[in-house]
Formats: sequence, C-alpha cells, structure tokens
Amino acid sequence: MTVKTFDQIQAGASLWRQYFFCSSLFWVSITVGYVTGLISVLMAEISQGGDGFLLSSSQLSWAAASALLVACPVMVFGGLLAKKFGRKTGALLVCPVFILGYIFIYLSTPALISLLYIGICLQGLGIGLQHASISSYLTEVNII
Repeated sequence: MTVKTFDQIQAGASLWRQYFFCSSLFWVSITVGYVTGLISVLMAEISQGGDGFLLSSSQLSWAAASALLVACPVMVFGGLLAKKFGRKTGALLVCPVFILGYIFIYLSTPALISLLYIGICLQGLGIGLQHASISSYLTEVNII
C-alpha cells in the first residue's frame, strides 16, 4: 500500500471537482436541448385536448416560437454576463431561471394558460443567457 502525498490528494480532489462542474454544465446544455424540443413533443397532445388543454393552432404557434423569440435578443446579454462573472459562474447563475420556468410550466392549467407562456419564455431567457457561456466553457474544458 502506497501513501499518497498531500499534492496527490489535492490533485485528485481537483480532478473530481472538475468532473463535477463539467458534468453539471453538460446537463445544463442538455436542458437547453430539452427546452427547444419540449413544445414540439407536447404539441400533438395539446392540440388534441390532452389533460384538458385545448389550444388553437395560433396559440400553439406562439407557444412553440416564444422560447426562441426571447432567446435570440437575450444572447447579447448572455455574452456580457459571461464576460463579467466568468463563463462557468455565468452559466451556473442562470440555472434558477430554468428551474423557475419548469415550475411555471408544471403549474399551468387550462384556466391559467398564461403560466405556460411565461414558463416557456423563462426557458428562452435561460437559453439566451447561457448560450455564450456554455459553448465557450465546454470548449475550454475540452482542450484541457
């Protein structure tokens, strides 16, 4: 049995910390893909009146487009956020926006359809704010 030095233990802890942050940011990038695909999966059930939701084709179109309509102009601010706080911290700061968006989508009912729109817009806000941070950070970590 070999005895590890302090530097070896610290290097191992640093490696696990790096694995943790890389995996958390990887899951955030998966969340971005999930948000963009969520409404397309739900469109068939919503258009047929599943769970009491019955939206017109115009309402479905707005629901499908609202995330990307919010995400595109917000990407500029996402770059500024990454520049001010750093890419890793900037990406992790936006995670509560995704959680809040999921809560709004979960709480939406046919009577409160506006919660669905607000939740999807919050998801778009999260996508826009994290786009620059995630792509830059994952590229930097991949180089190491």
